[in-house]
Amino acid sequence: MTTQRYFSLGRFAMRDALRYAEVKPGDFVLLPSFICRDLLSAVAELGAKTHFYNVDQALRPIYLDSTTKPKVIVAVNYFGFAQDLKIFREFAAKTGAIIIEDNAHGYLSRDDENQLLGHREKFGITSFRKTLHVKDGAILTTSLSENKIDHQLPYLESQSLGRNKLLHLLSSFESRTNIP
Repeated sequence: MTTQRYFSLGRFAMRDALRYAEVKPGDFVLLPSFICRDLLSAVAELGAKTHFYNVDQALRPIYLDSTTKPKVIVAVNYFGFAQDLKIFREFAAKTGAIIIEDNAHGYLSRDDENQLLGHREKFGITSFRKTLHVKDGAILTTSLSENKIDHQLPYLESQSLGRNKLLHLLSSFESRTNIP
């Protein structure tokens, strides 16, 4: 079972994913060197430290350094193409790091096993606004049970026009494509 929370921007979804992963001030978060700078604000907001891993021309990690003992490692599905998570899962098994799957550019994309990107790890982040023509919208998907995460604040009807349009669009998409 998955729990989902909606946000205006992916960086806010990342911040909460880091928070639910219990990242504390001084903890290390391992990120690819090719990353949107806006995500760095999510790490900094929690007082965590960033450490970077390099990627090759195919955007795969070259080497994952465990000397900093990162609390979290971020795996990015660049441009909607599935990142092979094997190296990340091996790294997590060795170090205890939690994987966050960054799927900002891959809404509705799937891997070779037909699994939705952003749903393959304990935490996944997807941005709607980078795929659909909407002003804002992101989602945090987690396998944590509903009672382990904060409740989504309700929207006032007058403020929810954009949100309702997005939910209507997503519902319409899901019904036509059979993608949950």
